[in-house]
Amino acid sequence: MSEKKYTYRVKAGRKWGPYHEYGPGMTIELTEDEAGGFLDTLELVKNGNVIVETNEAAHLATLTVGQLRELPEYAEMENPKPKSKADILHAILEARGLLEEDAE
Repeated sequence: MSEKKYTYRVKAGRKWGPYHEYGPGMTIELTEDEAGGFLDTLELVKNGNVIVETNEAAHLATLTVGQLRELPEYAEMENPKPKSKADILHAILEARGLLEEDAE
């Protein structure tokens, strides 16, 4: 039996997720039980609320090198893995399909 999922938004100034990959304004679908322990960080999005779109690439750019290295995409990279923040970020954005292709 599956429980009903609701949309929760990460509150301003907070991050959420096992890798802190959800930043302020980003949304996640959770059951009430799953969200229950995180109501200091998450808020229920009600029908009348307007959801502000968050730029995932911009959020990832705010993460530290250590946080970027904890993301699953980094763990799956082949050696030698990138070391600088810019190179790690570029590789993660590429893995997530968030890089705009160069216009030729």
